Amino acid sequence: MRYAAQVAGPTEGEPVDVDEESYGIVLALQALAVGEGGLAYLVPERRSVCAKLWQRLENSDRAGRLLADLRGSISEVLPHGIEDLHPSWIARALAGEPEHIVAIVRTALPKLLRSHLDRHGSASSGKAPRSVQREVIRLAFAELGPFCASDGGPLASSMCRLTFDDLLAEVTRLGARTVGHSLAGAAPAIHARAMASVGEPWAQQLLAAALEPAPKPVHAAAVTLAEAMRGGAPRTPIERLRQVGIQALRADLQAEHSKSIAKVAGRLPADLGRLLLGESIC
Repeated sequence: MRYAAQVAGPTEGEPVDVDEESYGIVLALQALAVGEGGLAYLVPERRSVCAKLWQRLENSDRAGRLLADLRGSISEVLPHGIEDLHPSWIARALAGEPEHIVAIVRTALPKLLRSHLDRHGSASSGKAPRSVQREVIRLAFAELGPFCASDGGPLASSMCRLTFDDLLAEVTRLGARTVGHSLAGAAPAIHARAMASVGEPWAQQLLAAALEPAPKPVHAAAVTLAEAMRGGAPRTPIERLRQVGIQALRADLQAEHSKSIAKVAGRLPADLGRLLLGESIC
């Protein structure tokens, strides 16, 4: 398949169609620092096309940008690590898109993510020229790149090693402990009401934290977080625990590394991930 664009030859007026294989050959030689002499091993027709492309790049002050464009045209268009994202981020990225766009994107997804789309009624495969497919996919998932590429610190790494369900449970546990810390020193009756509200197993986590000796800054921070989650739209007790847990986790992730928040957000359901990023989900 040929790309629509043409690359001008070394002499003005000699445009030449450059196919995908020629792009790949030139990029490979550039990456390996083999030099233009490597073209001598190609068959004459291929050598002619690659030589013109090579010289065009060598003679241009835009060579760096051109090479980046070429790499992007033949590289994997899905963000590296997208298979580790919570599937809800994929669904959110495609929400509201026409069916034929969703179908095109579906063809490039890893099997697990593709099956998630299938469960939501998008099982067809899209047909379009390869260059169109790549551009559609690149645009569809452009905003997800930071969640895939971020490294983060030790806390983020440990969180991301958890399964989706275990990570959600850890966030809920952190929320229960934060609420417990906010109730430190309160009357037993208040502890009991809070425990009855959240139910097991979170009630025991809440009580354990409430009975722990907590430094004043820890208690004060917990009170602030718990109070902040009291308003807003009606939520179940578990939803409130998770939102408190997200805010507590956000503070810890911010303290350890600038990229930690994005790394963990991508592993959470999209609504909670957005909350971790500091967005409102009301």
